[in-house]
Amino acid sequence: MRARATRLFLFMSLAFACLQAPGFAQSSFTFTINSTNNTFTYTDAQRSFTGIFLKPAGKGPFPAVIINHGQGGSPANYSLPKAREMAAWGLVAIGPSLTHAAGPGIDTSPQGSGNSPENVARGQACLAALASLGYVDMNRVAVWGHSKGAYATIGQVAAMGSQIRAAGMSAGGIVPGTVAGGARQAAPTEGEAQPTVAPFIMFHGTIDPAVSPSFSMYSLNCFSSSAMRASGVETPSTSMYSPSDLSWTMPP
Repeated sequence: MRARATRLFLFMSLAFACLQAPGFAQSSFTFTINSTNNTFTYTDAQRSFTGIFLKPAGKGPFPAVIINHGQGGSPANYSLPKAREMAAWGLVAIGPSLTHAAGPGIDTSPQGSGNSPENVARGQACLAALASLGYVDMNRVAVWGHSKGAYATIGQVAAMGSQIRAAGMSAGGIVPGTVAGGARQAAPTEGEAQPTVAPFIMFHGTIDPAVSPSFSMYSLNCFSSSAMRASGVETPSTSMYSPSDLSWTMPP
């Protein structure tokens, strides 16, 4: 049911994306795709990172989605299965390796993981890479994330504004606070999420040992607030699952 709801939400949001996307101001970069193992490498003057990439058969133009994994996860173990699911819907899927990816270089610090400046920048880099391909409809780009990848998703969507047409997350959310306060924690604050204009769909278990479901409920309240509605945010959709509903398992 969760997959069907996400698919319907993305299709409806991307189908009605009729505004012209703004231009992409991005410094020179290289973006190399390895179609044999469904990976990519992105490099510019500030950063170099890898991730997963899938494209549907055909010439396009295709809608696209950026997929963000959680802490201790990776593009291979979380983003690629999601990408295969969404590519079957007709989306180009790209999943960057984030700072909190599993491995010797993992950053679990509050300021360096989740909604960190680097993870937001990697999302923006993925958007620029998609724009460079020639077969992606840049008026129909979405972002999806799980757990700390959901934190990153909110930060990316807030930073990229109307360039993102729909967004979704599981086990994520927003916490109270200002933009300045957000620099000290992984979860995005209300102040950091304020620029969001894309509609969101959210999923969260009612008993979550890692991320409190109150974060998603606070997101619902923030995105439904008069201030954010005035900025163009559509009423979000939220699903809260009890333990008996959680017959599926979710890797990081």
